[in-house]
Amino acid sequence: MLEKHCEDDARHMARSPSDAALTSVAEVVGKMTSFLESIGDVDATLEQMCDNLVDAVPGADAAGVTVIRRGRPVTIVVTDGCVRAVDRAQYDADEGPCLEAAATRTPVRVTSGVAAQRYPEFWIRNADTGMRSFLSTPVSVGDERYGALNLYSRSDHGFEYADADTSTICVTVVESLLAIARRVDDAQRQVDGLRAALESRAVIDQCKGIVMVVLDITDDQAFALIRWRSQETNTSVRLLCRQILADLSAEPLGEGLESTVGTVLMTAHTRVAAGG
Repeated sequence: MLEKHCEDDARHMARSPSDAALTSVAEVVGKMTSFLESIGDVDATLEQMCDNLVDAVPGADAAGVTVIRRGRPVTIVVTDGCVRAVDRAQYDADEGPCLEAAATRTPVRVTSGVAAQRYPEFWIRNADTGMRSFLSTPVSVGDERYGALNLYSRSDHGFEYADADTSTICVTVVESLLAIARRVDDAQRQVDGLRAALESRAVIDQCKGIVMVVLDITDDQAFALIRWRSQETNTSVRLLCRQILADLSAEPLGEGLESTVGTVLMTAHTRVAAGG
């Protein structure tokens, strides 16, 4: 029984960070608010956060963030060029601490000896990078497996439990940034779609108005005429109207305007097909 208590105490002591480690964690957390309040370029913010993480974790030489895009891992930010070499070795070997963390959603902390046994193909490819300790913390956005935050070291210490805790804290910032970036992208796509719809509507309305006035027909008749040409020529209404407006702006308008508009209306599709 005493032996068991000693083992429990030893395990507890192994996971207890030192005062210096606690101070480092506090410094990283203290910078999180400013990160989230001043988000502009997400990649630049992530890179700055990784720089601070390297400073906060003793023995860490470099950091980076891997994300999974269309089923393939991609390194989006690094603090040192060697990170891309380590990541490329993992991607090419299809194994390594980064990929394991991303796949299992479990932190991976390994020394060179463990890495050589667990990921033999990666370890061969990684030989020239000089990195010997690896700490990869999984990153998720919502329910989606997104990637990993990676810390690398040239020393063979394998990182400490406290380092893993610090990295886990920083992952919350990474996940927040990536979630925000996703929402911004979604919002931008909606804005772009709305803008395109409004521009399309404006182009169609302008073209319809010209046809109405010049041919002396109603709103419905003008649109029916444009739509008929669109269907007959297999050309979208928006592209057809844009070409009609471009043609008419290039024509010297005067006598015979009705004939000019009629000719342009009947032939605009040929210029759309030819790229204008």
